[in-house]
Amino acid sequence: ICSELSTFLFAAEHDAASESTSALVDQTLLALQKASIIFPPVFPKLVSDSSTVCRSAASRSPAELQATLHYILPKLAFTGCSEVPKSGEKTEHFVLLLGTFVNQLNSSFESEATANVWVEYAIGVQAAMRYFRDACEASLGRTIKAELRQGNERQQNEDATREKADPRFSAERWVQYASQRFPSLVTAQTQEALPELKTGDIETSAAEDAADQLIGDFLLISLFVTRQLYRRATAVVSPEDNVSASIALSSDFKEGSDEEKQNQDQYLQLLSDTAKFIVSQMNRSQQDALSLIEEVPSLFHSDDLIPQADGQTASYRELAQKDWIFDSSLGKTNPPRFPLSGLSDGRTIILSFGLLVPLQLPASIFDPSNDAGVTKGILYRILIAGLLFKDHAASPRSRAVVLAILTSLANKCVAADMTDILDSLNSQIELAINSYSDTDAGTPDDNRALIARPVFAAVAGILRKYKGGYLGKVIAGIIKGPADQKIGHVLARRVGLLFRDQDCLQREYNPKLFSPLWRQRAYVEIIKPMLAKAWDMADFRKLALEFVLSDNVARKQEIAQESASVIQNDPRPDNAIARWSQSIQPWIAGRGDDAMDHGQEGEAEGDLIARSNALSFLADTLEVLDPKLLKPSKVATLIHFFGNMFDFDVKAGVLPAAKALTHLSNMEGFQATDGDKIISSICTLKDDFKLQVSETRSVIYDLINVLISRPDVSNDLQYRYGSTSGFMTDLLQLCRNERDPKCLITWFGILKTFLL
Repeated sequence: ICSELSTFLFAAEHDAASESTSALVDQTLLALQKASIIFPPVFPKLVSDSSTVCRSAASRSPAELQATLHYILPKLAFTGCSEVPKSGEKTEHFVLLLGTFVNQLNSSFESEATANVWVEYAIGVQAAMRYFRDACEASLGRTIKAELRQGNERQQNEDATREKADPRFSAERWVQYASQRFPSLVTAQTQEALPELKTGDIETSAAEDAADQLIGDFLLISLFVTRQLYRRATAVVSPEDNVSASIALSSDFKEGSDEEKQNQDQYLQLLSDTAKFIVSQMNRSQQDALSLIEEVPSLFHSDDLIPQADGQTASYRELAQKDWIFDSSLGKTNPPRFPLSGLSDGRTIILSFGLLVPLQLPASIFDPSNDAGVTKGILYRILIAGLLFKDHAASPRSRAVVLAILTSLANKCVAADMTDILDSLNSQIELAINSYSDTDAGTPDDNRALIARPVFAAVAGILRKYKGGYLGKVIAGIIKGPADQKIGHVLARRVGLLFRDQDCLQREYNPKLFSPLWRQRAYVEIIKPMLAKAWDMADFRKLALEFVLSDNVARKQEIAQESASVIQNDPRPDNAIARWSQSIQPWIAGRGDDAMDHGQEGEAEGDLIARSNALSFLADTLEVLDPKLLKPSKVATLIHFFGNMFDFDVKAGVLPAAKALTHLSNMEGFQATDGDKIISSICTLKDDFKLQVSETRSVIYDLINVLISRPDVSNDLQYRYGSTSGFMTDLLQLCRNERDPKCLITWFGILKTFLL
């Protein structure tokens, strides 16, 4: 009966789209699954039949093989692994299926099958592991993690003479244990790398409790298979110096089409996800006992022997030790080499990512008293080199993975006492939000945006457990960043990364490092201050936009009054002035050096009018602003801004600039020395002065008259120029062509004041 069901199941592949066939397939699967539990020989027969079907499909075409695997493998995983056998070896079906999948996958490598075939086997392996994990939990009546915690409690209460640690979980012996206890899992490639074992070296039943036995075997079987897949996908590259060995993709990863490379990348991602899944099922004591942190950079090649120039051999661990050990002198001025391989355009680092993310690390890992050199060293180097983008800046793929690794490690490790890491974060965010001279490739602004990326990645991890205090400077920089005129839009977009759900920050990997109120705290410390600035800026920009678009003079006066009221009522008027002056940026920002050129022709009349109205918004606001409000430094800044209009915007900026400068000259913060600056700015008009309409020239004459009539300004000019009165020479040259009667009357008054 089971043989007939098996025949129907595999024959139904070609008609699987039919609803009636699909229902029959589901019932057939359920029947075969129940039968394999009651009568164990059913499942090996099913696996054998499936292998025959797959070989037949492979002989026809690669596409048919891929389709057949896609149909069959998940069904085999469900049939053999969705329930723990009631009698006999509880892992028998699980081991048989994984061994079959791995051997068939290796055969596909040898036959140079396309990468989409690898993908199907990787999916099948992971499906089998997940089904069997669920089956174990159903059998135990609780999750594996809960069972492991309960097992730890039992061990703590046992007699001190009994060995507490599970001897199967040992970095030196777990591979040998798995290979001897489950020999069908061992591939020829793995067998060659296994050291010789003496009889009795490995205990075949290391755990007395049945639950411990089942869980431990499930974890080690899955990790052993993952190890073999990792080792098949990678290889140790020994350079000519036989010193700086590294990890690269194996020779199975050949150059091909874009589609083939995408399938290869998908296969690597599936391997990474498989490692992440199985390591996340272990508790911290098991992870530590297996020294999994060392596999993060070595990808299970730690013990591989590499020939040396002197004829001796050295393990990869020995050659890489200098890149793993902790060194407190490392930092920005002494950057470390990134301990994860950067070869293969970053494609191997995704495998390291899968091992690193689920690792549980002690909170005191970076405590000065902690001498865990390798563990501490690997993590420290990843953080320092990752923040500096050391060795990986040129690869977009690896850069993205490095950022995710930084996020994960920052969540696990970074705390208030890690002053060196915090100092690095502080210095980098300062560089990002402040312009600086850069001699590296790329523009300074591009580099500023680049160095901000790892800071945001690290902060995204820290925020999940942050309780206030030690990130103050970094958060202040993040809040300030969006105001940057060059890269503010880039930094503003990255704020969203701080709150985005990320795979590397799932609670299952480290639930203790998530504060239940982290979002609320982040909102108060980051978003709320930014919203206040955004709302204030939005208010001014809304007023500026309405002013620019309005043709109603009375309404414009109301808008100017409203703008002045907002400034005067702000508890920090200096900040309000800054936001107010920046509100016209949309009408000013688009004018580069060419657009500012005096001789530019063809600029749209609407643009000129809009820009003139925007500047008038500032000028009219100054007219009604409390003259006591502006400090001398703010007055000087505004005088410099409006003074530049006489040189850079002779078409749209002269009239509103002259009005604004007139209002500024009436402010209490106006200094005598400011008068000379204004007159010098006016004189930069030169021949463009006569091209201004009479109304504009009249306002300029009135401004000069106001300045000359002020005793403090007059005294300052006399002190500066003495009897030469050089500034008057420039004014005489500027006004020599004046013909308008109203302007001439004012000009003669200025000359009279000067002569007297």
